[in-house]
Amino acid sequence: MSTMGNNTVFLNGQKVVFNPGESILSLTKRELGEQKVPTLCDAPNLKAFGSCRVCSVDVALEKDGPAKVQASCHTPVMANSHISTNSDRINRLRKNIVELVLTEYPEQKFYEDDPKTNELKRVAQDVGIDMSDVRYDTVETHLARKPDENHPYMRAYMDACINCFRCIRACDEVQGEMVLTMQGRGFDSQVVAGMDQGFKDSDCVSCGACSQTCPTGAIADVFQSKLNTVQETTRTVCTYCGVGCNLEVATSNNEVLSITAPSDAEVNQGHTCLKGRYAFKFYNHEDRLRSPLIKREGKFQEVTWDEAYDFIAEKLNKIKASDSPDAIAGISSARCTNEENYLMQKFIRAVIGTNNIDGCARVCHSPTALGMQRAFGTGAATNSIIDLEYTNCMMVIGANPTAAHPVTGAKIKQHAMKGTTLIVIDPRETELARYAQYHLQLRPGTNVALLNMMLYYIVQEGLMDTEFIENRTEGFADFASQIRDLDIEAMEAITCLLYTSDA
Repeated sequence: MSTMGNNTVFLNGQKVVFNPGESILSLTKRELGEQKVPTLCDAPNLKAFGSCRVCSVDVALEKDGPAKVQASCHTPVMANSHISTNSDRINRLRKNIVELVLTEYPEQKFYEDDPKTNELKRVAQDVGIDMSDVRYDTVETHLARKPDENHPYMRAYMDACINCFRCIRACDEVQGEMVLTMQGRGFDSQVVAGMDQGFKDSDCVSCGACSQTCPTGAIADVFQSKLNTVQETTRTVCTYCGVGCNLEVATSNNEVLSITAPSDAEVNQGHTCLKGRYAFKFYNHEDRLRSPLIKREGKFQEVTWDEAYDFIAEKLNKIKASDSPDAIAGISSARCTNEENYLMQKFIRAVIGTNNIDGCARVCHSPTALGMQRAFGTGAATNSIIDLEYTNCMMVIGANPTAAHPVTGAKIKQHAMKGTTLIVIDPRETELARYAQYHLQLRPGTNVALLNMMLYYIVQEGLMDTEFIENRTEGFADFASQIRDLDIEAMEAITCLLYTSDA
């Protein structure tokens, strides 16, 4: 990176390079390490908000010129400016802000909580403030708020809420459910779920985004995922659907305590659904098998893993010898990782010696896989989820992502709410259909007819990308001829949708 004057800045007297459009807070995180600017309302998977002002810094255009206090989280770095993160004025300001916050915070909780899990206590320690230093009167009405413990997974202890808006923003920006809001004004301001109904009676989908981002544990879950004292944390991939969300599994004495979503995961960026975050008790369920079983004399008997492996190898070798390797087939799982599926097909092909390998996805997605293979050369996704950031139109046909792949479904919903055109083709009124500009509610089973109607319109109106077709496709002339011969009126009757050539 160039170090010319147009992308350098002076940070605490040191000349450093910044990235175009970068915020001051982002710069300090990268350059100052453990001495970075403290924050309360900032979170890695949320947009900059600037409500707490704990991240304030001094910014001057000249070395000894007048400085202006700026919230570093949403203020972009200005070239050649001078930024001070720890001036006397800024340190006094931060202490005063934290003091005011602590007037609405339970003293007992402050002293009991671990600063590793309670961000407010950690920030208070960083700026040098203790509960005994608070000079302002306690806001008793705030501390008298009752807990909400009626939901199967979520818990709310609003006496510990500091009104940082992180839970509200997570519900809006990450899940797109908009369950949480701020009610009241001044000292009466408080976060409520739904129409102040509590979590249980609101539209909460238990994604846990609010719980994970809450800095004080005011919103938590039944597993206390941010407050557990863990011995080990393991990064893994969720097994529930094919999105591939990364999870952080907290364990102690070989027991899973809780699951959170890492904010640096490319797939889910600190987000997960109800199943990924909370549905993990199956691993230790009383009905789960604890050891391999072999049926002998009509009854299953527990055996060791070595016995089970020997039994499997013996049976497979016997079948290979008597009936050939092609008498054996393997079926892999769409819920396994790519690496596990690769090993499965490698075992079937290289060890067993047959090409009889299949995946469960072909059963429910065989038309999709076959169509994509013929059109694109492979029956796999042709785009990354990140491409949602760059498109101006999304079309969902024959799928219900918010139910089947909730994290991806939430991303689609987010973009639809921000103005990206969404077309939903489905006989049902799915959740995404409510956010779509166009919901084509066709007769069940007539998807192909509707797509042919779309192709007819594209061909008739000359809306094709001619250069792309000439360079990247074959047989388009015959295809277009067949499309023009279609009976539009018949397809209208089949789909119950009216074809129109109006642009």
